[in-house]
Amino acid sequence: MNRRLALAATTVVVAALAGAPAHAGGGKVTKGSYKVSLVPDPTAEATGEVTDGCSAILPTAVDNHAFTVPGAGTLDVVLDAPDPAGSAQTDWDLYLLDADGSINTGSSGTSAHEEAVSKYKGRQKITIQVCNLAGAPNGTISWTFTAKK
Repeated sequence: MNRRLALAATTVVVAALAGAPAHAGGGKVTKGSYKVSLVPDPTAEATGEVTDGCSAILPTAVDNHAFTVPGAGTLDVVLDAPDPAGSAQTDWDLYLLDADGSINTGSSGTSAHEEAVSKYKGRQKITIQVCNLAGAPNGTISWTFTAKK
C-alpha cells in the first residue's frame, strides 16, 4: 500500500512540474526581435572612447531603436551578430538608454554577442542602441520582457 501511495505522489508531482511554464516565477512574457545592418566604425574602439554609448563618427554604424517598456518588469535584450566568414570581425556593443538619452545599462564586450538586462518600475519609453565597432554588417536584436507579477 505504501508503494502505491509513493508512486501516486510521484506521478502527481511530475505531472505538476511538466505543466508549469518555464517562466512560472514571473508574470506574462512578451518577446520580439528585429534585424539591423550597420557598417563598422572602429574609431571609438581604436581610441578607447567607448564610455558614453555608441559615439561613432559614422552614423551608419549606429542603430537607435525606439522601444516602449510595457510596464513594471524586466527587459532582457540580446544582440547577436555572428561573422559567417569566420574572419574574427565580431565587435559590437549594446546599450539601453533612458528617455533623456542617458545609459541605463549596456554591454560592451569584445564579441558580437552582447546582453543587457534592466528592471523597470512601469511603462516608459527607452532606446535600444547598438553599434558596430568592427564586426560583420548584420545583426539580430532579440528582446524578452517579463512583467512583474
